[in-house]
Amino acid sequence: MARNKDTTVSRHELHKIIKSQLDKRLPFMLGYSRKKGSGHAVVVIGYSKEKGNKLRLYCLDPGGPLGYLQVWNNIIDLDYFSLDDESRTDYNYREEDNVLVNKILIIKDDNPKEPVYPF
Repeated sequence: MARNKDTTVSRHELHKIIKSQLDKRLPFMLGYSRKKGSGHAVVVIGYSKEKGNKLRLYCLDPGGPLGYLQVWNNIIDLDYFSLDDESRTDYNYREEDNVLVNKILIIKDDNPKEPVYPF
């Protein structure tokens, strides 16, 4: 069963949701906007906690190549305090610019089973 849930959450809650998904080894789609108004989406496959208030996200980005034996091809630092469209304190390393993470898409299975290819 598919359900659409469009919800606004705090940055604190966003960090918790992201870590919970990735701790369960469940990648998800993340969308962000750029300063000039355009947007882009990546698939987040991992994270690490960085100094300060950043959550480092390891991403598969369809806008860039994936090198031989490379696991990810982009990193986005998600700021804990980025509050609005003007602050753009999240940082995209591939684009070398600040962005605003503003959407995530999480697919939930109402009837979870063992993965076909367990990690």
